[in-house]
Amino acid sequence: MYYLRKFCTYDPDNSVRVTTTDSFFIKWILQIHDAWEANGKDERLINIHHDVAQYIRGDKILANTPWVDVEYVCIPINSSDAFHRFLVVFSIRSRCLYIDDSLYGFGTKHTKTVMSLVRKLSKMIPLFLVTIDYYGLRKDID
Repeated sequence: MYYLRKFCTYDPDNSVRVTTTDSFFIKWILQIHDAWEANGKDERLINIHHDVAQYIRGDKILANTPWVDVEYVCIPINSSDAFHRFLVVFSIRSRCLYIDDSLYGFGTKHTKTVMSLVRKLSKMIPLFLVTIDYYGLRKDID
């Protein structure tokens, strides 16, 4: 992921803009999701100072590009239940999460774990995008 992030950030001929997150991103997503659900889906927990919002703005890791400047976000996930890594690609323009998993459909437990993690991402990412006024910054997205 490090080399993909560097290539996408510093290659002047790259026409598709991509950024990545690191392994802490999903940890913070899971923590805020669990706190959010435990507090009755309290929107006050989703704020611009949270680590997830800092990732979206491009402030959290080195060589990261703000999500306003990219088309895709690659999110590597380590599934501790299955001891397996997979990749989720967030297409910003189509607002879709694509799963790249070599073991997808390989077993019921693994598939449920993957889908649970992706559902949490699909709930939290839009909340943070609205909180930081992401759609106000991107004029090309309706």
